[in-house]
Formats: sequence, C-alpha cells, structure tokens
Amino acid sequence: MKEVEKMGYKKGIPMMSVKDVLQGLIDDDLVRVEKIGTANYYWSFPSQKRVNRSNVLEKLLVERNAMSQKVEELRERLKSEKKKRTDGERVELISRFVELKRERDDLHCTLEKYKGCDPAIYAEKKARVDELKSEANKITDDLFTVQSYVCSRFNVDQREFFASFGISETLDYVE
Repeated sequence: MKEVEKMGYKKGIPMMSVKDVLQGLIDDDLVRVEKIGTANYYWSFPSQKRVNRSNVLEKLLVERNAMSQKVEELRERLKSEKKKRTDGERVELISRFVELKRERDDLHCTLEKYKGCDPAIYAEKKARVDELKSEANKITDDLFTVQSYVCSRFNVDQREFFASFGISETLDYVE
C-alpha cells in the first residue's frame, strides 16, 4: 500500500486520496488484492473485466429464462382458469347483485318515509319544541313586564296598549 501511495504522490495525487480510490476499486472488483506474507499485492487484468461482465450476462440470461418460463406457466394457468369459469354463473351473480341493490334502494326509501317516527329524531324535535316554548314564554313575560310598566307609568289602559302595538288581548303564555 505504501508503494502505491508513493507512486500516486509522485504523480501529484494526495496519499489519502490514493487509499480511498484503491479501496473503491477493490470494492467494485476492478482491482484484486492478495496478502502474501506480510505484503499486500494489488493487480488488475484487462481480461478480468470482460470475464466479470460475461458472468453477469450469463447470470442475467439464466434469470430471464426462468422469468420467461414462469410467465408462460402463468399464461397457461390463466387459460385453464378461464376455461373452468362459466359465464352462466357470472351472469346469474350479476343479476342477483342488481336485484339486491334495487331492494336496498327500496328499503332506504321506506326508511326515509318513517324517519319522522324514529325515537331519537322525535326526542330531538320534542326538545327543540320545549326550548322554543321556553323562549316564547320568556318573550311573553318581557312583554307583560313592559305593558305593566307603561300602563302604570303613563296611565294607559291595557286594551289601548295592546291595540296600539297590534297585539291580541288574549295573549297568554304557551303551555
């Protein structure tokens, strides 16, 4: 390694850079390394790159052939499954599906008709009616308070007060 670093340094390449590049080449199988005794020997044959490529190519060809065979098997299986499947059964299932969908829609329409009888909705409406009654009684109470004040303060008759505001004399609290 020291000799390689020195050779790189003589050519103007920093020593640490030589070590990193050499390690990268070893990792990529472009340079071979062998430890003989206490020394490490580095070498690369021009034919080694071609041998590596041919090995990779052969491996990929074997893999491609295996994939092609698998695709062909799957196509045959697909054909056999299509032959097994009957169209009559499919048509029957589709018509059953359409029938059930129509029945579901009819049931939804029926449910919408009777939605007003739903206990939860009825309870909500009853609570809202009670709330509105309470608000109406509060407004009526406020009106009677104003009427009492005006009648006593300005000496106005109760009938005149109601008539001047267009309010019926039979106004009373909501029960």
